[in-house]
Amino acid sequence: HRGGFIGRLFDRNLRMCVDDVLYVERIAGDVNQKVLFEHVMLVVTPTWSIVGRPYVKHATVVCRIEEQTRTRRIHREYYKKRKGFRRRMGHRQWVTRLRVEKLECVRPKEEELRVEP
Repeated sequence: HRGGFIGRLFDRNLRMCVDDVLYVERIAGDVNQKVLFEHVMLVVTPTWSIVGRPYVKHATVVCRIEEQTRTRRIHREYYKKRKGFRRRMGHRQWVTRLRVEKLECVRPKEEELRVEP
């Protein structure tokens, strides 16, 4: 078990591990540029885990932009029955391929982990 974390990117909660590849909405940046995300909601390691309320303090995900590309074509078709009207439309969305390089997180002290009722 190599651990993992859950981060919030573009209003989506994504489960990630180091060296995972993610496709997200287009991010402005060049290939091989580093991107930091600070909205980490859960960190899990083989020895300890921490859940944020709503986010884990001092936790950052470091990703690298691998590619700026487009998704496969999505087709839509409109028609009106018995009228001979047909129209086909397509759309391709810009996406960014990210590779998770590391998670920077400081293990909290025991006093910070305790929750008082």
